[in-house]
Amino acid sequence: MSTLRYPTGLFCFLSLLFLIPRLSFAAYSIQNDSIIAIEQVKIGAKRELEQIPPLELKEVEIRHSTAQNVADALRYLAGVQVKDYGGIGGLKTVNVRSLGSQHVAVSYDGVLVGNAQNGVIDLGRFSLDNVERISLYHGQRASLLQPARDYLSGALVAIQTRAPQFDTTHNFRLQATLRGGSFGLLNPQFLYEQRLGTRFALSVNGEVIEAHGRYPFRYVGYNRAGKKVYDTTAIRHNGDVHTQRLEAALYGKIVEGDWRLRVYGYHSERGLPGPIVNNVWQRGERLADNTLFVQANLRKDFSSFHRTQLLAKYAYDDTHYRQLDPRFYAANLFYQQQEAYLSSIHAFRFTSWLEGSLAYDLLWNTLASFDRLRHLAPLGAVHPQRISHYIATTLAFQHQGLRLRATCVATGAYRGKETGSPLAMWQYLPALYASYSPRTISSLSFHAYGKQTLRLPTFNELYYVDWGNPALRPEFATQLEAGLQWHYTATQSFFRKFDVLADLYYNRISDKIIAYPARGQFRWTTINIGKVAMRGTEVSFSLQSRELGWHQFSLRLQYAYTEATDRTDPRSVYYQHQIPYIPWHSGSVVFNYTWRNCSLYYSFLYTGERYHQQENNPYNYEPAWFTNDLAVALKFNIFAHPFLLRLELNNLLDQQYAVVLNYPMPGRNFRITLQTTFLR
Repeated sequence: MSTLRYPTGLFCFLSLLFLIPRLSFAAYSIQNDSIIAIEQVKIGAKRELEQIPPLELKEVEIRHSTAQNVADALRYLAGVQVKDYGGIGGLKTVNVRSLGSQHVAVSYDGVLVGNAQNGVIDLGRFSLDNVERISLYHGQRASLLQPARDYLSGALVAIQTRAPQFDTTHNFRLQATLRGGSFGLLNPQFLYEQRLGTRFALSVNGEVIEAHGRYPFRYVGYNRAGKKVYDTTAIRHNGDVHTQRLEAALYGKIVEGDWRLRVYGYHSERGLPGPIVNNVWQRGERLADNTLFVQANLRKDFSSFHRTQLLAKYAYDDTHYRQLDPRFYAANLFYQQQEAYLSSIHAFRFTSWLEGSLAYDLLWNTLASFDRLRHLAPLGAVHPQRISHYIATTLAFQHQGLRLRATCVATGAYRGKETGSPLAMWQYLPALYASYSPRTISSLSFHAYGKQTLRLPTFNELYYVDWGNPALRPEFATQLEAGLQWHYTATQSFFRKFDVLADLYYNRISDKIIAYPARGQFRWTTINIGKVAMRGTEVSFSLQSRELGWHQFSLRLQYAYTEATDRTDPRSVYYQHQIPYIPWHSGSVVFNYTWRNCSLYYSFLYTGERYHQQENNPYNYEPAWFTNDLAVALKFNIFAHPFLLRLELNNLLDQQYAVVLNYPMPGRNFRITLQTTFLR
């Protein structure tokens, strides 16, 4: 193990040592720079042309949508399945192309959000009010300046927050929002932006969410033969939410570069509504979350040959779970996670047609768990720690319309001393990306890629009491994709923008981690045995009209066909059956129309039939469901201040459905928003 640790540590040290004199020179240059007035200042990094086109939701689309958080917004992208357990505070996780939630990485301003305990990121806690862009990458981002960890994700959800923007007449911007609606929702928010001199800017935003979360539901289920198997009407309880979020970011510019520092704080106290089973309508589960992280990003172009980026992050997560219902086993559990992360990335431009990059990431995770009912006794006999190393190297070739990129990632994870003898798991994962755009039809491009990824076992899977298995191996995924994109832009025709993106893909997971009851319902065993094969097609179509007087509209259509089958054991009854909760067909329609200061938004979301267990029989059948959402907005001025009034009607037709079995979703509900902006 020591022979592997020293080279990576030496590489990180030399990278930092190499940057110190250059950054000192950059700081000296700033002091002697002359100040040039420009028309507009926007603090942010330049985006590179994507080799594998991502699915994106830009700021305008996000503002028009009826989505409450990032998870809601992702539902309208092809190939995304959002597991929503109901209620305004219910857990929301994302599964992309049936790989599983643990294979989906989430980055916030370029730095991955971690959860070593269970590997699942709850996207319901990320607000949309300060988000500029949400991008879903199946292949890889085009930028050579990306951390080595990013290359290992089966899919990447990149959340880019809004960077401050100022013109020459304003140095200050304050946006205040008040939202209310069904479920007793009260949601005040603010966004404050301040220019600090010519090279710095500050952004502070926060929100409070209060809601009782109760809603009526009628829960009706049918089997595949059309026979009604249950019909329940009741009020869903224990869905109250009390959330506070506050984050601040400082942006700065240096010569040929920029930096940003972000501090994020989040607190949530909420009830977990639980499933509706055995005539139990109310649960006593409570969950409190406290999250604090600080992350920094420094980007510097030293020359046309060498660019670099440094990332650093520290995160602390505290989770408190309580079971207060006397009908169930009492629980009062605490979980405390810590994460420290460093990344050093270097990109090199060898010639006009050949570039390369080298990235090294160092990650430290630890988890402590306690049981207050046992006087804060540790849960289990271990205090898991993990040190992970990631090294990624890339070569990118470009000639006329042909672009090729080859990547290799080496990763090794070491267990801390508290868990027994250290164990190194070094793996080498290659990837190849290609795209081609004909010279005669520059608006048309073809792309393909093949890559191998993995996800390490989580702390719960390795060490959870009466469940974990310290001998687990990582899950491996092989991903293949081929597709095309047609992007058309015109100034004179009726349609100003027209995009078509179509993909065919095949994924395969081996050594899939599964858990099963080995010694009764309270004694489970976790092993590597599962295999899943996934294939499908995704089509995304969007168009935008030019401005016709005061009128303009846009339309987006998404469709996905997914076949994800279990290939674990040919002797099992569910061999080659569709895996749970993966629909064969899904899609969405989003339409937006603006006239003067008014706008109309409509969305339709469809999820086809699926099964909630491994065996596809009539008893496990889940019918298709769909929802319609509608929003209208009006912009106006009062005393020279711009205001926005917005009314949203979600689930317009009062569709009664459940995304997850026994977790009924709300029926028709509404939200009303009033927003104003002050400039100085």
